Amino acid sequence: MRSRPGPTRTSDAPTEPLPPGTVVTEEYDVAQEPVAPVPPEPPPPVRRAWADELGWALLGLLILVFAGTAIWWFLVHNGTTKRTVPAVTGQPVAAAVDSLQSRGFRVRIFSRPHPEHPGTVFQQIPSAGTRASKGSTVQLLSSAGPSAVTVPNAVGLSEAAGRDRLVSAGFKVTETRVFNQQRAGQVISQNPAAGSKAAKGASVAISVSKGTGVVIVPNVVGQSLGDAETALAKAGLKSNVQLRVPSAQPAGTVVAQNPPGGQAKRGSTVQLNVSTGAGSSSGGTTGTTGATGPTGTG
Repeated sequence: MRSRPGPTRTSDAPTEPLPPGTVVTEEYDVAQEPVAPVPPEPPPPVRRAWADELGWALLGLLILVFAGTAIWWFLVHNGTTKRTVPAVTGQPVAAAVDSLQSRGFRVRIFSRPHPEHPGTVFQQIPSAGTRASKGSTVQLLSSAGPSAVTVPNAVGLSEAAGRDRLVSAGFKVTETRVFNQQRAGQVISQNPAAGSKAAKGASVAISVSKGTGVVIVPNVVGQSLGDAETALAKAGLKSNVQLRVPSAQPAGTVVAQNPPGGQAKRGSTVQLNVSTGAGSSSGGTTGTTGATGPTGTG
């Protein structure tokens, strides 16, 4: 067995010298157990100064304020916050666009035929008062003016039938009644003429016949003035006392008229001579001027 040098041993006991040539050997194992290192003692805790603690607290507060401000700015300027859509119907397109864009909306414009003045907003989508996201689009329908349509014919129809035809085509109707050879109640003319183009919703003027306007003049000689005026009015005529003449007829009696009879246009005037009674000379000379016709001598 191989010998290993061991550790040097010392003893207090006396030793004797060995004879020369003697070899001393030892056979043994030395077991050495590892020794755990001693951990260093931790340094004593360092107490922070109150100024350092306050500084960190202020720094945290500033961070929170900055974060809150950044969130608020983003929501107000770049976020999707809701906003109320303003009312722009009835406004010119330019004014409507300015109003919407100033509130953060985008605008899209469509032009459509409409009775409103050209360039006027007549509808908006979404409607006024709606809550919509900032940056969303509001659609505006702008009037391109009334659409032109063909005017239908009403001439020759009755007033009711002509009016219905024009209204059904989208027109308004105004009416004037005139004397005419056509039968009463018939449409005799229109403006604009049939076949022309006019804006839908425009007015078409029609003339309606009142008939020829010729009436029979009643004979009122010998009647009292009151009765004569009533008879003429019922026939569609007016009366006017032209002269008061002396006559054998009682005072207030019609003694002459012009025209004496026949036909006259409705609304025309019949001139009358009225008796002042026998022996009166006021009012003029009988039979020389004024109305013509019998004087009624008794």
